[in-house]
Amino acid sequence: PEPEPKIPEPTPEPTPEPMEASSEEEEVELDNTGVVEGEELLELPMGDGEKEVSEEEMDRANELRGQAMREMSDGNLEASLKLLGEAIECNPSAAVLFAKR
Repeated sequence: PEPEPKIPEPTPEPTPEPMEASSEEEEVELDNTGVVEGEELLELPMGDGEKEVSEEEMDRANELRGQAMREMSDGNLEASLKLLGEAIECNPSAAVLFAKR
């Protein structure tokens, strides 16, 4: 009979070095280029999160989303925002509509 091959013992994981405790918080500078500040924010429709969405409303929201994406592709951002707002009013539970907006 052939001898069974020896299985090497596993080596233990190295212990991570502790992080240095900082007594003072480091100041982080943020680049806010292009960030919309308070007064410039738009009042956008949010829809009623408690609304029971019908099949027709889901279909209408998807149709509006498609139109909004076409407007966005054409560079018509205002029209796209308006259409996405209408879609959100139809189906406020569709997270993708908020994400696209």
